[in-house]
Amino acid sequence: MADSVQISNRQSTIQIVKAASSDIISTLGGDTFSFAMGLMLLHRTHSAISFGLGSIIYPLIGLLLVMPVGNLVDRRRHKPLILLSKATVIVALVLYAVLTANINDPMLLAILLLIVIACCDKVTNTTFTAAVHELVNDKHVKTLATIEQAATAGGEWEQFKIGLVYIKNRLTLRSVVVLGVGLNFLLSSIDVGLPYAIVQERHLGNANLSLVMSGFAGGVLVGNLILSVLPSFKKVLLAVLRLCVLTGVGITLLGIIFLSAFTGRNLVVGLIVWSVAVGLILAFINTPMSVYMQMTVPTKLLGRVGSTFSTLMTLALPAGTIVYGAFFQNFPAGPVYLITGLLVICYTGYQLIRTLRREKVNGQIGQE
Repeated sequence: MADSVQISNRQSTIQIVKAASSDIISTLGGDTFSFAMGLMLLHRTHSAISFGLGSIIYPLIGLLLVMPVGNLVDRRRHKPLILLSKATVIVALVLYAVLTANINDPMLLAILLLIVIACCDKVTNTTFTAAVHELVNDKHVKTLATIEQAATAGGEWEQFKIGLVYIKNRLTLRSVVVLGVGLNFLLSSIDVGLPYAIVQERHLGNANLSLVMSGFAGGVLVGNLILSVLPSFKKVLLAVLRLCVLTGVGITLLGIIFLSAFTGRNLVVGLIVWSVAVGLILAFINTPMSVYMQMTVPTKLLGRVGSTFSTLMTLALPAGTIVYGAFFQNFPAGPVYLITGLLVICYTGYQLIRTLRREKVNGQIGQE
């Protein structure tokens, strides 16, 4: 593996430009396809879970692949792995385009496609994370992280245990995992319920749904641009906890919006502003954690530690998707979001209070 000291600033900048270009193209293509497929399933099946299939499949695939993928990435050349996984996705998409018009069960075909894509994405994201020090020097790790926000996968069970032990012995990582499991369960309400509430409950149409969902991407983009010029957070855990409380406030406001008398254009504008704000907050939550891991975890352990971290964080997503799918199928969106937002505030607020008390006793939090 190339030493990061040997990589010049110019080479790092070139790699960042390449990464940004690749990420933009992949994100636009992937998000457009996912949105179109979810919308198609929603109209054909009228099921609230149509937009939540990925939230069920991706974590389960991540759990199944936690044994082989990280170990594969840590021991094999990175470039061929990325090229092979991308080629497999392209072939799968072509087959889906050919078969979708000839199959009576669109949900089953979509599930099979998402399984293939989830497997390939796991390999690609893990490889990008493990290769970060081959692409840029230490000065540019933060910039690359704000662009890529790479996820990771795991190794064999023994290798997985290495990541688990590492996280257990690091207060920030351990605390974020505990927080994230419960929080991701509650945040499933956004992925599952928002499209259903906009299209099926409020009948605002596909175009308005696309505008609202685009607001998240816009907020994340703006947030990452701001983060790229800001200094790194010194106390990552406290920053993440405070932002999570703010996210709970945002979800509570979403419940109030749906309970209000807003209709038509006023409702759409309010939802767009809300989605941009939440996207901005999520960028400020995710990127500092990505930078923290890439700057503190030893390079040789990035694949395994990152694998364990991402797998644990997403364990609650399938359950959350199923539960909230049932909620939105049977109850109005307003009360569901209002209660969910209050639960997020209480849960993250409790974790924040515990962390502040622990800081007074043990000293620095997020700098271990």
